[in-house]
Amino acid sequence: MIPDDPQHERQRLAQLYAAMSDAELLRVGEDPAALTDPALDALEDEAGRRGLAIDFEEPTLAPAFGELAVVRKFRDLPEAWLAKGALDAAGIESHLLDQNLVRLDWFYSNAIGGIRLCVRVDDARRAFQVLNQPPPDLAALEDSDR
Repeated sequence: MIPDDPQHERQRLAQLYAAMSDAELLRVGEDPAALTDPALDALEDEAGRRGLAIDFEEPTLAPAFGELAVVRKFRDLPEAWLAKGALDAAGIESHLLDQNLVRLDWFYSNAIGGIRLCVRVDDARRAFQVLNQPPPDLAALEDSDR
């Protein structure tokens, strides 16, 4: 027997899962991220054999569209990317909506009202503050470097 043989481990786990009750099997399947690949395979096979529904997909953590606020609209992609970069640098999660349509054809920018920069509603006030800051005085920065 090879100690790290995935096939042997899968067979061992298949026997273990076969001896469990349905409730125990469902409990094991509650956290698929904590299971190894052989364990997932064996659990999926046993659950399928018994007709149990276990969701093995990882949940996605994307905000719902209802939770987003539009803080700016842009006609051009470079301006939108700069503003998104400023928000990212300030630690504010943001999303550009409709940027792919504008990439396909610039005409869509006018037709859909531009590229929308969105943040969570809770972050909107802080995002406005970041976006409304005046740009740094480059001359003053150059003088301080000397």
